[in-house]
Amino acid sequence: MGNVEIIAGIMAFLGLFKIIYIYVDQKNYHKKIVKPFYKGNVKNRSYLFLILAFVVLGFLLQEMNVVEIFAAMAFFGFLIGFSFLQFQKELGNFVDKIYGKKFEGVMHIYMLIWAALSLWVLYLVLM
Repeated sequence: MGNVEIIAGIMAFLGLFKIIYIYVDQKNYHKKIVKPFYKGNVKNRSYLFLILAFVVLGFLLQEMNVVEIFAAMAFFGFLIGFSFLQFQKELGNFVDKIYGKKFEGVMHIYMLIWAALSLWVLYLVLM
């Protein structure tokens, strides 16, 4: 089993665990998993996620190209969008709050990463 299969297996396991936990006890999942996750030092957790994103990207690029990765992201983006639209009112308020503020700090890093990866994909697709 290679690194990509291990990553996929971990994601599948965690996804199924989450789905089962939510179906069994949604309120407890929120109390025990979701709320504690968003408390504490979110900045450190943000950088951990950024590091993990690049580690996973490195493993993916050993077996796929960035165009294939972006195509897979499109699928999951639409799937996630489908679920988010079920909470349109709540997310609408959240989005208004986010876009009411000026992007600062870490958000610039996020935007630069997306821009760099997008330019890389466009370069490969259009060449």
